[in-house]
Amino acid sequence: MAQQVVLVACSGDSNVVAWDLATATQLTQYKGNNSSNNCFCIVGRDYFASAQANKDAVHIYAFYKDQVLQRSFAQERLSSLAATRDGRYLAAGGGSGTLYVWDVASGQLLRAWPAHYKAVSCLAFSESGGILLSGGDDTMAAAWLMADILDGCAGGGGAVGAAGGWQAQGRVEPLHTWAEHTLPVTSVLLGLGEVNAIAVTASLDRTAKIWQLATGKLLRAAALPAGATAAALDAGEHALYVGCADGSICEVALAGAAAAQGGGAAATTAAGAAAAPAAGDVVVMEGHSKPVSSLAISLDGDSLVSGSEDGSVRVWDLRSRQCVRVIASPARAPVTAALVVEWPDYLAGVGQGTAGGGGRHGPKRPAPLAPLAKFRSGAGGGGGSGGAAGAQAWEGSPVVLDGSCPAIGVAELPGLLLPRGAPLLAEAAGFGALIGDSGYDVSNNGTFGQAAAAGAAAGGGGVVAEEGGLDAARRQVAELQQRLAEAEAEADRWKELHSELHAFCTEQALGGAKV
Repeated sequence: MAQQVVLVACSGDSNVVAWDLATATQLTQYKGNNSSNNCFCIVGRDYFASAQANKDAVHIYAFYKDQVLQRSFAQERLSSLAATRDGRYLAAGGGSGTLYVWDVASGQLLRAWPAHYKAVSCLAFSESGGILLSGGDDTMAAAWLMADILDGCAGGGGAVGAAGGWQAQGRVEPLHTWAEHTLPVTSVLLGLGEVNAIAVTASLDRTAKIWQLATGKLLRAAALPAGATAAALDAGEHALYVGCADGSICEVALAGAAAAQGGGAAATTAAGAAAAPAAGDVVVMEGHSKPVSSLAISLDGDSLVSGSEDGSVRVWDLRSRQCVRVIASPARAPVTAALVVEWPDYLAGVGQGTAGGGGRHGPKRPAPLAPLAKFRSGAGGGGGSGGAAGAQAWEGSPVVLDGSCPAIGVAELPGLLLPRGAPLLAEAAGFGALIGDSGYDVSNNGTFGQAAAAGAAAGGGGVVAEEGGLDAARRQVAELQQRLAEAEAEADRWKELHSELHAFCTEQALGGAKV
């Protein structure tokens, strides 16, 4: 497994510190950060961003530079921050309940709309970046389709509160809205599987609720010993880890006998728990003395990293549920974020002789980055318009075409169908078996789903005959051609009716005029 780095951010005027997860060795520091909870995120492979707690600013850092790379300003002080996995889009929530979405490469503010009645407290993207999940202090959570968000980008829009701004741009309708919590939502999560994924909302009302994203239905509600302040899902989605306001961390089983029993049973401590939690039990791991502000699972799934307002970061072994390492934050400042990332290719202050070495020089072709615009282009106002200024409607954002950052498809998502970097078109039989093992629903996935299901039924060995796939494709083409012909005939009929109606109305109008 590749080496891993823990990025630790704190509140107050402090630095972002990078630690080696395996040895707890401090690697480097990034100066000039003061972030709140849920205001720190990774942006692609080259950058990370932090929304400042004391001003309306977003600081973006490059892994290879120990100072702020870019400062941008928003319309208001931001209360949450999240980015897509490929770093293409950056979303932020404001204290007014407004959601903002930027294109990172161009800096253009794509959309801003009122999403909550109070501050947006947490955000999360799906693995592909197609769905955005938001939670707010108004006790509500919502799921948004990025297709709907980006659909209105071509139109003009204004600043928050500008006359006609929201009317001109239009509101975004959520895919789902959940209002079952009674206190502010503090953490939201999305599992793998896009529309077939699960959504998790955790709240200060001492519950964590799990929803079916496809239908919006509540699947399970887990009772916690204290208000939830952070949450994380393991890669296999077998367990949900929830950090609480009393400093404890609760493990909620999502599979097996424990999940079948449901939440609400008495909690047990990690020392008294068996290898697997009993049905209905919530296993509690104790160690922090103040609220847990951040949770993250290591890339290999063996460790849980927790940050707390007590100024410490703890590394937990998930097999034994014991704390194996404690890292102190600079000046014991309250920790607001602790993120686990793969060792960057270029890390500030790390020499060429070590993994991720590269010093301050950085990559030859870093991912495109522009200052984030404060207002939508064409709506007036400057404030860091960056690359958005002068951009035409048909112009896309710049991309790097050096092959170092391949597109992420469904088959390359971690823990899903194929390992990262594997060919997308694998053996149909093996691919189908992987789909079957992952629980991915292929019943409504068209020809591809039929071929994959057939491959899974074959039980490995051999490739589904190409003729079958070609025949299915030909049938689909023939069906589409038939529908097109029917649509054209219908259009011709309406044209004929329109001509007749026009002639009749003209005749009546001229006849009336003569009289």
